[in-house]
Amino acid sequence: MKNYNLYFLQDTTVFLYYNNSTVVAIESCADTNFGNFEAGKMLFAWYHILVLFIFPTTIMVYCYSVVIYVLWLSTKQLAKMTQYDGFVFLLLIEFLFLEYILKVH
Repeated sequence: MKNYNLYFLQDTTVFLYYNNSTVVAIESCADTNFGNFEAGKMLFAWYHILVLFIFPTTIMVYCYSVVIYVLWLSTKQLAKMTQYDGFVFLLLIEFLFLEYILKVH
């Protein structure tokens, strides 16, 4: 069985086209290392999908969800720390109102 190295799958192939008096050589890329081995081509395609798309997407979604969770916890903690106390506000209004009344009279 042929050794299928995932790093060197593409190679170049030369196609020769003949006419009565001329020869044209065209070099193009081809999957020469796999040949007609379709399962190997599918394996390489899945390898590319996993390494270039699925793994980075999974890592990115995990990291962003951790950041969102930490921000959510910090906003809950901030809301508890800065909870509105209506009694202090009423005392301030009463103090300002009494000061105004005392200045007027």
